[in-house]
Amino acid sequence: MVMEDKCITVNQLEQSMEISSGAIHTILTTELGYRSICGKWVPHKLSENQRLARLNIDKKLLETYENCDSRRLTEIITGDETASASKFDKNIEKYRPKTGTRGMKILIDNASSHTAKLTKNFLDVEGLELFPHPPYSPNLAPCDFWLFPKLKIYLQGKDFNTLQALGTGLYQYFKSIPEEEFRNVFYKWVERLKLCVSAGGDYFE
Repeated sequence: MVMEDKCITVNQLEQSMEISSGAIHTILTTELGYRSICGKWVPHKLSENQRLARLNIDKKLLETYENCDSRRLTEIITGDETASASKFDKNIEKYRPKTGTRGMKILIDNASSHTAKLTKNFLDVEGLELFPHPPYSPNLAPCDFWLFPKLKIYLQGKDFNTLQALGTGLYQYFKSIPEEEFRNVFYKWVERLKLCVSAGGDYFE
């Protein structure tokens, strides 16, 4: 179940497996060697190949973005595992009606929807550059280390009776986040790339 859904919680596993949360935590951390980073289960210790993948990819990204040039950072589009070709197409057309996808870079993880043939074909046709994302690296994905924790806090204690009400609430929340915060998260992303390189590709939090 953890392999299929890296975001699954201990409570969800407890309900499905009908064993205590303590036993589940022991199985995940001691027997399977997992740890939770940014709300996702990842290997407690990276393999040498995984560590080198993180290190080499981060070095490559820093070659372009280390100086945090704001113009260059605005080239980046990021998203989570719900992102798809149709959503990219619709949003780019809305916010960049004149330039479209020209010069845009895509920063997404290795979810199946991101590696699907439809998505790859769309990226090829539009001339979009897809950044490589190292395996087991939620602490290097803006949605995981910044947006989702904020969203989790916002949703605490709220009760939405319908999907439409939930959608409206989320839309209003996202609209309330100042644009400056969205820009600043990419500066934080660059700092995290530097931390990962300093750690030799290992986890740094």
